[in-house]
Amino acid sequence: MRALGVVAVVLVAACSQPAIGTQTSTPSQSVAASSCKLPVWWGGEGQDVHAAFVSVPDGAVTDASVHPRGLPGTYGASYEGVSHKWLGVSANALSPDRSRYAYWTGTPAGSEVHVVDVATKADSVVYSGLPLYVVVGFGPDAIYLTHAIQLRRGSFERLYRLDQSGGTPQLVTGSDRHMYQWGWVLVADGAAWGIDNRVVGNDHFYSVLRLDLATSQVTQWMEGPPNTMSWPMGVDGMHRLYVAPINGPLWRIDSPGHSVELASPADVTFGNSIGGPTSFVADSHGVWFSGKSAVWLSADGRAPQQFAVAPAREDVWPAGPCV
Repeated sequence: MRALGVVAVVLVAACSQPAIGTQTSTPSQSVAASSCKLPVWWGGEGQDVHAAFVSVPDGAVTDASVHPRGLPGTYGASYEGVSHKWLGVSANALSPDRSRYAYWTGTPAGSEVHVVDVATKADSVVYSGLPLYVVVGFGPDAIYLTHAIQLRRGSFERLYRLDQSGGTPQLVTGSDRHMYQWGWVLVADGAAWGIDNRVVGNDHFYSVLRLDLATSQVTQWMEGPPNTMSWPMGVDGMHRLYVAPINGPLWRIDSPGHSVELASPADVTFGNSIGGPTSFVADSHGVWFSGKSAVWLSADGRAPQQFAVAPAREDVWPAGPCV
């Protein structure tokens, strides 16, 4: 899973196969979403990222100049449609109203969590000390963190709430349980989503869990086939979870135990990562995924659509909803 490789780079700096029968299409070959412009980014020169807009449905690309990658722990870029600002931070670190973002730094001596005001650029330290916490998401009520046990190996445990104004991280009830090493990887739709596993003989069975942040109830939404780990990527406006295995097709989970296999081209950059860039964006047109040299749109009842953007083999990431 390429995105898991990305997180290793980010974390250290701060301290696929197609489905059978898959059909892909370009915007000119199938019905596309109504007219809009999708903000995207990809790696630039040195420590910069390259930002652009992709016109939908015609696929025209408009350069938006080069923008800085931002601070440690905020690898990526996002576009704020109301203020028309590009931010050097991945969307999972933005507050729901997109007025602030959180980032973390880590050294052997300790770690810090910061909150930055987008309008004023004021940077406030809201946590400092040990243990080392990594930002998982920025919710309406708090910043959500996970405890990094072995940072370089991608080993995390439990989920914590941190007040946006600062204080001591508080354990989220229900999160202290057996999990796979990545633990809780996504905060979305009023819940935390994570990965658990069990071993039967020589086989490993990985499951996707949902922790309701209001009730603390943990529910298993999916268990995949043997030796295939699925990564929770994001939730759409209909409360459906999208997950992606290391090798295999994209899945949409409509409710616990009810999964739908989706047509998914091989060049989609499946997966996400703690502290890494966001590879999934949901809007009124469908769900957008990162891909090699392109972004992909998956919408109900349609074949996946490719929108070519960058030079060959560059990962292209959606930076926000199509506007």
